Amino acid sequence: MKKLTLFLLFWSLAIAGYSTTWTVVNQGFAFSPATLTIQEGDTVIFDIDNIHTVVEVSQSTWNNNQNTPLSGGFSLGSGGGTLTNNLEVGTHWYVCGPHASGGMKGMIIVELGTGINDPQTGTALN
Repeated sequence: MKKLTLFLLFWSLAIAGYSTTWTVVNQGFAFSPATLTIQEGDTVIFDIDNIHTVVEVSQSTWNNNQNTPLSGGFSLGSGGGTLTNNLEVGTHWYVCGPHASGGMKGMIIVELGTGINDPQTGTALN
């Protein structure tokens, strides 16, 4: 039992060490950044005013500035909150429930994490 507990502790620390925390805020009636690209397992914090909410919607609902929640999607109440390690790979469209008709919306693009950092462009070896 001790080995299993120790293994789980080290595993959770290793996973946490490879994740990044991102913050989305509001600037008036717009999310900033409006588009966020993250890696699978990253955390997203919505630090928004209390008059705003976050509701995941379908792409067509998002395109039409509507606020019908996506079945099984995420939802954060007034003032936002935290999405921790639960977003699947793909695009997640979201709106502010009360202000979707005014175009307050954003998207999170979740990419498959490889655990390998991409090399910097423009670097040459001689």
